[in-house]
Parts: sequence; structure tokens; C-alpha cells
Amino acid sequence: MCRQCPVTCDRVVYPAGCVDADCEKLYSEDRDGRIVMGCAAGVFRAEIDVERFELAQRSRFGFGALRVERDPLAVCRTSVDEAFPHRSEQACTNPEFLLDEMRRRVLNLDASEAGATPR
Repeated sequence: MCRQCPVTCDRVVYPAGCVDADCEKLYSEDRDGRIVMGCAAGVFRAEIDVERFELAQRSRFGFGALRVERDPLAVCRTSVDEAFPHRSEQACTNPEFLLDEMRRRVLNLDASEAGATPR
């Protein structure tokens, strides 16, 4: 979550993308007679009931997205859920919010080597 402006946006991940990509970090296990799936890499924290996930996927809207808890993997399908989409005429004050941790570190290193103050 970014808190560098009065608008609160979240990076989200689509578990359906994990299934479609056959992500190696997606696991499933039996929990009290129900099969649940989750992300072993911790990109999203929730465990999802597979039967309900499949039911939601068959609906017009699909399962939807979950908030990103860790930097997404390259295979992850992500987006930014804007708190106030009607305010989109203003540019984001923190474009690094869209980058993963490794790219932010590289940008900060490049800035510090060039004599700029890293953020």
C-alpha cells in the first residue's frame, strides 16, 4: 500500500492468473475436508477454497483479486486497485509503487551513484 498521497491504492494479484500460468508456487492441500489453495511465496496471504474459487471463476466476474503481500513473481498477473479511479487525471506521486522491491533497490543504487539522494 502506498501512503505518499491522500489516495490509498493497493497492488493486487489475480489468483486465476496463477492457475492459468501453472505457477510452481501455487499449492493446494486438504483442510478439514475442503481443498484450499494458496501461494507458497507469500504474494497473497489468503488460502482459497478451490470449490468456491472454481464456482466464482464460472461467473461473469470471475474470482477477482487479492491484495499483494510481497513482491509479485514474474509469472504473477497484477494490477493497481485505485481507491478513487475518478481522480485518475492526476499522475501518481509515487510511481515506484508499481515496481517490485528489486527494481526499487536498483533505481536507488543508480540514483546514489549519480550523486542523487536515494528515496
